[in-house]
Amino acid sequence: MNDIMIELGARRRGGESDVECAQESLRFAGLTADGVESSAPMTRAPRVVLAPAQSMPEGAAQLARDIVGAMLPARLDVCGILALGDGPEVFLACLVEPDPELAEAVGRLRAAVPGLRRAVWLPHVTVAHQVPRRKVPEAMAELGGIPGSFFATQLRYVDTRAHEAQTLVGVSSSVL
Repeated sequence: MNDIMIELGARRRGGESDVECAQESLRFAGLTADGVESSAPMTRAPRVVLAPAQSMPEGAAQLARDIVGAMLPARLDVCGILALGDGPEVFLACLVEPDPELAEAVGRLRAAVPGLRRAVWLPHVTVAHQVPRRKVPEAMAELGGIPGSFFATQLRYVDTRAHEAQTLVGVSSSVL
């Protein structure tokens, strides 16, 4: 999918990411074809996609800065691990719950973006792509549990067609 998207960069307190550790663990155990590898390096880091679309209206990046960027850093509590997809391979993700103010701000941003890829926002951080459906129980056991929370410390504008990512707002993880 070639999309333009606005996303939050998600990190654990102190900068170390449980998601990155889980990705590596699943790759090492042979439970995923590629972790979260993609042809666009800017999408490999743990992230929460806010608004993916074929095109982004003029002013969307500034609106995102104004209403979402002003809330960073933002805590994202993990509610569970999901297996998503309907084919022979699925992806695994940590379902995250933002505070109500951030969720409302994301709702306002999404309302300003016509042609969203999905009508409903399911905030999550992807752990692995291309997990064979038959290996999901083994992958879930390998993950071993649910990390407690992440912090959104960056707001990015990503154009996957051009393989470009622009940081709109970045907050030092030292403030966490």
